[in-house]
Amino acid sequence: MEGFGLASPPPECLTSGRRLTNAAERKAAGIRLAEQNQAGASIPALAKAARRSYGLIHTLLA
Repeated sequence: MEGFGLASPPPECLTSGRRLTNAAERKAAGIRLAEQNQAGASIPALAKAARRSYGLIHTLLA
């Protein structure tokens, strides 16, 4: 995760190949991503670090 400006790795529920169907997991992931986004990490950087799409990260942040 070096070079992405992330304070911590993405939430476990964001691991690639795993669906986010649980509302509590989606909310927790959104909160952690929002913290990292506010700390300066861009949405593309978060998406690349989590190996998820820009659209998913954007949706979780909304």
